[in-house]
Amino acid sequence: MEFLLGAAINHDHGATDMIAKLVEDWHGKLHRTQRWQDLETTALYANDLRVRAATIEINLAVNNLAKTEDTAKELMESGKQQESNRPWDAWELGTLASRGIEADRIHELLVTWAHDNQQQTRFWAVEAWRTSEPTTQ
Repeated sequence: MEFLLGAAINHDHGATDMIAKLVEDWHGKLHRTQRWQDLETTALYANDLRVRAATIEINLAVNNLAKTEDTAKELMESGKQQESNRPWDAWELGTLASRGIEADRIHELLVTWAHDNQQQTRFWAVEAWRTSEPTTQ
């Protein structure tokens, strides 16, 4: 995964297509590493929307999050019940919204969280909103 994402960032032909082909099989098999986090940060700001989309798909696989309404509801409930979960929940909700999962409900929640008392929640709610715009899948 890290090799392919690095290749995608470097505009290697076919890297994003290969990620799209393999990513569903990666769920539950990947683990967060410093290299992944560095690549993720670079890729999310790439000019190529295919790279951004691939990164979102990998993020969901790394965190073993299904692209379902149930996952969105669990994350929304997690953030409502435990304020300390909101920054991470906001980010992951934004990735789901970018995939068309509960987008309207997620956007409403992110707007609310953008006015939260905690700075990290506000920051990640805004980042999630930015990320939640649909990208090429």
